[in-house]
Amino acid sequence: MSKDNTGKFGVRVVSLLLIAGGIVGLVTVIWSEISLLQQTGFRPSSMAAFFGAGAVLFGFSTWTGVDLWRGKPSALRRAKVLFAAQIPYISLPGFVCQFFTGFMFTIFFNSASASRFGLAFRFGSYLRFWISSAIENLVLGVNVVAVIVLIYLIRVASPEHGKKQERFGLI
Repeated sequence: MSKDNTGKFGVRVVSLLLIAGGIVGLVTVIWSEISLLQQTGFRPSSMAAFFGAGAVLFGFSTWTGVDLWRGKPSALRRAKVLFAAQIPYISLPGFVCQFFTGFMFTIFFNSASASRFGLAFRFGSYLRFWISSAIENLVLGVNVVAVIVLIYLIRVASPEHGKKQERFGLI
């Protein structure tokens, strides 16, 4: 495979992560929304608003992935933002936040665990944003996949690499 095709292949893999992860996330959110509405007799709730926000986020991911596949430079900027948002896994007393599309491999510290450090690997999509007094322990983690993809996207977009964006089909 030539260098040109290798670069384009990498961008295509990233776009597939966004597309597949976005679609899986959308299906999950819509399914959860329908289930919630059936349980509540189709009365709106704050959870319905959360599911709506999740649908927007996963829809944005899908749209960005499609545009990245098509080689649109604006999609490269959006993809960097999406993968930067997927890096942290934060759980503090009263608050938790985690998001990923495609798959994640997270290294984390858990204050409540005997071993303190752990690894987690998952395929699919996930959005967790919760504020509750039931959350008591401290968990801090980094999604290694998101870090690697973000570094790759930054390198693809860097101007010092000459016509890299053109080579990757992004202009």
